Amino acid sequence: MTRILLVTLFCLTLSHTIISERVYAQDNAEFVDSESPSILAKEPQTADEYFDAVLLMVRVARPDLANRYLTTLLEQEPDDETLLRLRDEHGTATFLRLANDEDLRPLSQELLSRLQAAAGNQLNDPARFDEIMVALSGDPREREQAIRDLKHYGPNAIPELLQRLSGSDHQDTYDLLLLTLVKYGPAAIDPLLGAIEAPDPGTRAIAIEALGWLGNEDIVPRLWYPALAVDQPPVVQSTALQAISRIRFGDAHLINQLDPVGATAEIADRAIVHFRGAYDWASDIDGVLTVWSWDPEQNRLVGTTTTPLNASTFMAERLARQAMLMSPENVRYRALFLATTMAHERIRAGWDQAPPQGPGTAHQLALVSGPGLTESALWLAVENGNPASALVALSALSEIGTRDQLVRSTDRPPAIIAALDFPNDRVQFAAAMAVLGIAPSESFPHASRVIEILSRSLMDEGGPRSVIIDPNVRRGVDTASMLNRLGFTTSVAKTGREGFNQAIEHGDLALAVLHPNTIRWELTQTVANFRADSRTAGVPLVIAAPEPARFDMERFLHDVPASGFVSTGGEADDWQRQLDPVLAQVNAPPLTSEQHQARIEAAASALRYIGQSQLASVFNLAPAEEPLSETINHPVAGRDAIIALGAIGQPSVQRRLLDVILAPAFDADLRDTAARELLSHMRRHGRLLTAEEVTAVTNAWQGASEVPLQSTLSGVVGSLNPDPEAVFDLLQAHPLPATPLP
Repeated sequence: MTRILLVTLFCLTLSHTIISERVYAQDNAEFVDSESPSILAKEPQTADEYFDAVLLMVRVARPDLANRYLTTLLEQEPDDETLLRLRDEHGTATFLRLANDEDLRPLSQELLSRLQAAAGNQLNDPARFDEIMVALSGDPREREQAIRDLKHYGPNAIPELLQRLSGSDHQDTYDLLLLTLVKYGPAAIDPLLGAIEAPDPGTRAIAIEALGWLGNEDIVPRLWYPALAVDQPPVVQSTALQAISRIRFGDAHLINQLDPVGATAEIADRAIVHFRGAYDWASDIDGVLTVWSWDPEQNRLVGTTTTPLNASTFMAERLARQAMLMSPENVRYRALFLATTMAHERIRAGWDQAPPQGPGTAHQLALVSGPGLTESALWLAVENGNPASALVALSALSEIGTRDQLVRSTDRPPAIIAALDFPNDRVQFAAAMAVLGIAPSESFPHASRVIEILSRSLMDEGGPRSVIIDPNVRRGVDTASMLNRLGFTTSVAKTGREGFNQAIEHGDLALAVLHPNTIRWELTQTVANFRADSRTAGVPLVIAAPEPARFDMERFLHDVPASGFVSTGGEADDWQRQLDPVLAQVNAPPLTSEQHQARIEAAASALRYIGQSQLASVFNLAPAEEPLSETINHPVAGRDAIIALGAIGQPSVQRRLLDVILAPAFDADLRDTAARELLSHMRRHGRLLTAEEVTAVTNAWQGASEVPLQSTLSGVVGSLNPDPEAVFDLLQAHPLPATPLP
């Protein structure tokens, strides 16, 4: 069969017309009919032959035939033994590549799922595993076969091997286990890194020694702590030093050439890489991976399936703690540990939940650590783009921060001020609230950003928002319709400039979709401007175009954070599948609808507080007039918005307040609040209403049926310098009591 396939492949390379059967429509890639005739000299019969045929059709760009052979292969329902044999022959990576091929889904995903199930069935057969363990202690030939059999289990066999053969009570099996682990190959590396934290020194030592044979430079930062920490026993220290020496110099006996002085810095640097979310995890096609750690409750090595973000959050905290313990006097390492702990706790709580506070929380740890260390932790979060850590730090600084932390003392702005421009709207809002918590007594650079952020927060509409930038309006509307089906509230812009302006008008923009032919600004400039402005720097960017543009667009976006390509022409689920990896690059998801409402209420309350306190001399509320006016209709935040409006000394404010008073649709309490603010505003700034508007106030007073509103409007009318004759008439009409008080 292989011979036939090779001949066929040779013939295909001579015929360009056969190989190039892929035809693209204008806005979508369409393949030839899946019922087109086979190009093989002989049709496959067995599962092995069908799998070979699938691989060949992929190589010659015939996904139609690849899908046909894949369908037949699945219909044959190959047993576990056949699937595992195919995996051993072609490698797991081949199955992963097929599953990641858009043209072969969902059939290729089904094949991968069956392979994974077969591997799981094998692992769950204890009798079979016992047989392998017995053979492992046999003669060399049996041992080699046992190791080959163990490899079928993948990394999942490592915990059981350590459980049965490692530890201080198994010194007689040390050499056997070490040989097995080393021959196991790279699949053993990740589990062995988790075994470094085993409580038994013997288990730690054998895991480290095996890593010295299997690992590379990438794992060295994980070995420095067991090599140098004072709480590690000598056997672990010496084994770790030898492992590092073997990795770096190819010889375990060159320990004296190692530089322990820089070891702690290596650990801290790796912690920061994880903290920044920049570590290159080898995740699978669905963006998940397995992180191995020692579970103290089970006293066993366990694997946890998680995302790269969660994996890095976990590792950053552990490595930062190691750096801190190895250099207790280093304040930066203390700040790093605090920063990573705050991030881990915030993410663990869930973005749809309130951050934990109280005894034992990272928030309390930040409070007792003091404003100085917490500010240093905030700087690490800002510099490395970690919103989770920044949010907890800002929450603590809103309680313990000092006014001098708003004033530049070095060549860089204060951390709280820098957080006002953090590329995440959650962090910007938390920074604004932290500034208000500190209550500055005088203005400072970027004070206007506080009002800008609070004003923008009032305009949130709830639910994820997106903007489509496409010079072809009809095509842009079609894209918007697709995103609407995915739950986005979407607007369409014809130019890059217009789309950018739409993006900055609203807080919490969740996605921007650009067409390659974006104009005024063109594509490169539009992307650059989105990333250069703090209000849009964190917005995920997607270029949507037909499939043939993928290569060029992905190359263009290679160095653009939180970006990706979406192939147009599919259904909503196709878009969702392509968007998910891009949206996952954002470390903090959009607010829930409940969180949106809570933030609107908090922003209105904060602006009211500014208007009623000494902060009114520090912050100029005038830019918030329009957003506050729009918020009057909010069922909860409306009253705060009216009171905040009353602190703005503009003629238009009196007219806005009058509009509320005259609108019967508003409830009496809200109209009464507006009347009180109008009265107060006129006392401070004078009457700024026209004659017609004064008449309208008088008519409203005369027509008011609610006693509190009528009483307040009486004061308003009195402050308008009423006509003396009209006042006389009112005085004359006021009734006298018939009898005196008893």
